[in-house]
Amino acid sequence: MSKKIKHCCDSMESIVNTTCDMHGCDCPDKFIIFSEQFNEYGIKIYGTPAVSVIDFCPYCGKKLPKSKRKQFYKTMKKLGIDTYKDKIPKKYRHYGWWLK
Repeated sequence: MSKKIKHCCDSMESIVNTTCDMHGCDCPDKFIIFSEQFNEYGIKIYGTPAVSVIDFCPYCGKKLPKSKRKQFYKTMKKLGIDTYKDKIPKKYRHYGWWLK
């Protein structure tokens, strides 16, 4: 991650930031992910690249931040950027792009 992000609780912090010695990077076996770009949390669907977005922390029950996914795609459209063909500007690929 480009910036230290504070997650809702120590358990979420630990899971999201876990790396493992076996894989040497973010563990592919990790079942909860955090997308910096969209400010959203999700649970991986085993055996697929799919993720199911979650609204509440499975550890502490707190409401998680609202996803910025829709805002991201609206912004890309407004800027005339085709997310399938065009390169996404660096500032939109990381946490906080939605902040003024």
